[in-house]
Amino acid sequence: KVDGISKFDVDLNTKVGHVTYKASIIELAAIEKAVSALGYQANNTEADPIVYENLPDCCKIGGMQ
Repeated sequence: KVDGISKFDVDLNTKVGHVTYKASIIELAAIEKAVSALGYQANNTEADPIVYENLPDCCKIGGMQ
């Protein structure tokens, strides 16, 4: 759980996440950095490459096709 984020959904078909957050508590850049640190791309913030390589194949781009 992250302060300021009230909802986080991922559409597994499109592999797109949607975040509902309070901008007065957390900035978009901080959310993008946190998502990147988990190995995923967030808007124009690239995924951490080392973390990405360690993700299961189903969680990588093109996985579960």
